[in-house]
Amino acid sequence: FSIPLVFEPGEGFSYCYSIHWTQLLVARLTGDFVKYVHGNVFSPLQMASSSYRPRDIPEIWDRRLRMVERKGNKLVHIEEASPRLACSMLDMGTILGDLILPSPRLLREEHIDLLFAGQFAPSSQALRDLRPLDGNYAFCAGKTDSGGPPSVNWSAGGLVVEEELALCGIPKGLVVWKGMPNILWAMNRVKGLAMVFATQLIPVGDNVANELDLAFMRDAWNVFR
Repeated sequence: FSIPLVFEPGEGFSYCYSIHWTQLLVARLTGDFVKYVHGNVFSPLQMASSSYRPRDIPEIWDRRLRMVERKGNKLVHIEEASPRLACSMLDMGTILGDLILPSPRLLREEHIDLLFAGQFAPSSQALRDLRPLDGNYAFCAGKTDSGGPPSVNWSAGGLVVEEELALCGIPKGLVVWKGMPNILWAMNRVKGLAMVFATQLIPVGDNVANELDLAFMRDAWNVFR
């Protein structure tokens, strides 16, 4: 954490571990990141199956799905890859569902707006850096009919899709991202819908998981459009 900025805000974009800086900021402001999240996120939403210390809670730890890695045609257990954060899919749906409510419990409306609004100006270097990197986001935003990079932006919540992607059924205004262990989440405030596709498969970017989660999103948005 000795070199916090690769470039000044707005002067470029590089997907990296910036989320770690958010955690550090919360810790410095509150004194204890884990206690803050439990007290201000998990408890208000009654997310009883979520914890940053799952090993200390048997009813969570004993129910966890064991992490696996694809080796050839087999899935092999990777015990040491068990996450520091454990969260049930019901709890994951709870937090996404709250963020698309007209009156969410977690954040004020002006802060919710930041999750769904692209932060990069149309002519900015940051946006020019983001859009060609479709290898970084095609696994969660799909492709356009032309095959080129879709019209996307970046918000305080994740990737913002700024046009309807007919090829994969993704609606305009979607906020979406994917991470370890091949978990994809998406929410659309206008439609009032959110979804989660989850596995316990590492590393992220597995081709089979990518095909499945995009098919899941396409079918879900077609059904609930």
